[in-house]
Amino acid sequence: MKCENCNKEHNGSYGSGRFCSRKCARGFATKNKRKEINEKVSISIIKYWDKKGRKLCNCLNCGKEIHINKTGFCATCWKNSTEFKKLCKENVINSIKNGKHVSWQSRNIKSYPEKFFITVLKNNNIFSECIVEYPIKKSLLGIDDKTSCYFLDFYFPNKNIDLEIDGKQHKYEDRKQSDEIRDKLLIKHGIYVYRIRWKNINTDEGKQYIKYEIEKFLKYYSECSSV
Repeated sequence: MKCENCNKEHNGSYGSGRFCSRKCARGFATKNKRKEINEKVSISIIKYWDKKGRKLCNCLNCGKEIHINKTGFCATCWKNSTEFKKLCKENVINSIKNGKHVSWQSRNIKSYPEKFFITVLKNNNIFSECIVEYPIKKSLLGIDDKTSCYFLDFYFPNKNIDLEIDGKQHKYEDRKQSDEIRDKLLIKHGIYVYRIRWKNINTDEGKQYIKYEIEKFLKYYSECSSV
């Protein structure tokens, strides 16, 4: 017998025998009403068109006028949504599992915050205890990647401390996700990650903040036991 939707021969074992599968049964039920359904969807989603004939709607979160897209959100609301953050995290995790994630590479030219903290560590007589931009192979952390490394800003092997000075690039969502995964792997293997968010020291607020963070780190360092 033939399926009433796709016209393929089948044994009639599904349902009443009119259709070969559930997919065809559901498809047949809506086939004749497809035009009506499309019109209803268009009316509910598409509010108007712009001068170039592009379809417009309103962001599902803030109501801002936007062009039709798969998410239904404007760019700002989408980047702040839990769905976007979850998607970013999944992409980073999958890229690491597949060995495609490229770590942030070591630079020959150091940034001002890094130079500043080199001076700080020297002034407090602990610079000789650290290794600057210490490379640690991802394979040693359990990642199936034999070629690339993570680079630790200031690694203190005597206490297994990784001091990271975070510039503004660490505020980006993909970097946040990468940092989170990196830190968990390091902590799991006995390396303590201590992060200091950099602030411009050309202002009194910035100076006070950096001074406080330096004092807090030095206290943390002194209280940590040697390996």
